[in-house]
Amino acid sequence: MPNDWDFFLVPYSGDSRGLRIGLHAERSGDDVRFQFQVVGAGVKHAPYGVGGRRDELWKTTCFELFLAHPDQRGYFEVNLATSGDWNVYAFDGYREGMRRAEGVARSPLQDVRSSGDRIELRGRLQLKDFPLVGPVVLGVTAVVEYEDGTKDYWALAHKAEKPDFHVRESFTARI
Repeated sequence: MPNDWDFFLVPYSGDSRGLRIGLHAERSGDDVRFQFQVVGAGVKHAPYGVGGRRDELWKTTCFELFLAHPDQRGYFEVNLATSGDWNVYAFDGYREGMRRAEGVARSPLQDVRSSGDRIELRGRLQLKDFPLVGPVVLGVTAVVEYEDGTKDYWALAHKAEKPDFHVRESFTARI
C-alpha cells in the first residue's frame, strides 16, 4: 500500500516573492514517485530538453532531494533541472567523500512542464539503486534563480546560520 506525503519549502531569505514551492511524494516499497511544483512568477528556468547527467546544476534554478538512512552518516543528493539535466551524488558524511552515485544510471526525472506561472517536475526513484533499505530521512530543497539574477535557497528547514542543504538536521521528513 503506497504512502503519500506533501511537503512545502520556505525561503532562507524569508521573502517568498509570492512563490509557493512544494513536493508531493508517494512511496510504495522501494519505489518513490515525486512531483515538485512551483507556483508564482519570476523564476528563471531553462526549457525542458533532452537533458543529461551534468555537474553544478545548483548554479541556477535546481530542485534537490537529499536521502539517507536515519542511522547512517552517508547520504545521497539528487539534483534536477528544468532543462532535463540531472545528477546524483553520494557522500560519506557531511560534505565528505562526494562522488557520483554510479548505481543510479538513469535520470530520475520523467517529465517537466511549465506554463504561465507554474513549473512541475515529475520523477521516480528506486531506493535499491542508492542503496537505501527501510526508513529514509529526506531533505527537500531548491535553488531558485529569479529573472533579475538574484538567488534564494528554499528548504523544508534551514538549520544553519547560512543556507546549507547538507546539514543533516535539515533532513526533516521521513518516507
